[in-house]
Amino acid sequence: MEFVNRIVLVKAVKYAMKSYLTYGKRLAVENEVDFPAELMQPNMGVFITLWRYPHLDIRASKGTMKSGNSLLQVAIDAGIGAVKHDAIFPAIKTPVQIDEHLLQITLIKNVQTICAERDITLNKDAVIVSYKKHTSIFLPELVSMTNLDYYEALSQLCLKSGLPGNMWNDPELNVYKGQVETFFEEEVGSWNIVEDMKHIKRNKMITSCCL
Repeated sequence: MEFVNRIVLVKAVKYAMKSYLTYGKRLAVENEVDFPAELMQPNMGVFITLWRYPHLDIRASKGTMKSGNSLLQVAIDAGIGAVKHDAIFPAIKTPVQIDEHLLQITLIKNVQTICAERDITLNKDAVIVSYKKHTSIFLPELVSMTNLDYYEALSQLCLKSGLPGNMWNDPELNVYKGQVETFFEEEVGSWNIVEDMKHIKRNKMITSCCL
């Protein structure tokens, strides 16, 4: 994604989260011609993660794997979902708290069905399992940091989705891979976090919530 469009996406998501916490309303993208064409593409997975700064721990993570809406609208909805629905982490209740967090955006593109371990590179691709209404995903950072092999990753994804750990053997369960593009905003409030991001990648496990 072009750098300028990353900036637009980050600012739009943060504005939408603050607006929701202030007014309780979801921000909708109405006049799409006002935005770059790259942000209007449909059917792209988006995950929004908020890192508490300077503690560098996760405070919210939410996303979706597929939607007919534009990338911009999906990212906005994921950001609002992160502050509204995420029951795993401590709640973010005020707009001021948004500026105390580092925003990470992860795009999931070119999702494809895979049939065997040889079809995926775990430290580069996202791995996704889907069974009926159960869907879950591991980003490549998580698999790398935990040293999971292919079958261990599938087992953990099944458990994460609320399924038995051996459910990956079921022929009705689908396994997918997706290309990942991850970027962070460059500053949080008045703090510069460029060096701290190296610390995150070395020492923190980046996770994503079940869909």
